[in-house]
Amino acid sequence: MEIREVVENENIEIGNTFRNWIKSRQPNRMIKLEIKDLFSYKPLDSREVLNSAPHFEVTVFKPNQFVDGKSNCDGCCITPFYVNFTEIGWNDWILYPPGFWGNYCSGSCNEKSDDNYEIMKSLVTDQSLIPKPTCAPNYYGSIDIIIALSSVDIRRTRAHGMRALSCSCL
Repeated sequence: MEIREVVENENIEIGNTFRNWIKSRQPNRMIKLEIKDLFSYKPLDSREVLNSAPHFEVTVFKPNQFVDGKSNCDGCCITPFYVNFTEIGWNDWILYPPGFWGNYCSGSCNEKSDDNYEIMKSLVTDQSLIPKPTCAPNYYGSIDIIIALSSVDIRRTRAHGMRALSCSCL
């Protein structure tokens, strides 16, 4: 069992723990995430956490895609990329979160790697007009943000299409 204490905004790398859990192949094992009150150290009710916690995010990448932060992927792959609002000077109007995993797609595509590309290619009469497939996001995610439009106008909004969640050759 592994126990970690996290105070405020901190990323926890649980990849090795998760890999070991998968390798164990024991049917009655589970991963437990317990969130405790900072002052009483008592576990919080899950409804209370969901209603009052500012944010909890889990990002899952394909197995073996990243080892020690380096891509282990051939072809078209998603690459983690963190957008920090303070670093780009937006923290004066984006109050929360301090940043997000936007991610991007990179890598090579062979010409016959995707059904969508083949269908598009078959519909065009002049084949020389069709560009080669490019590694690009094919599924996007949203982020919830709290923004300050003025000192008295603070809003929570959802920004759609901000996070690349998977990639394909298009």
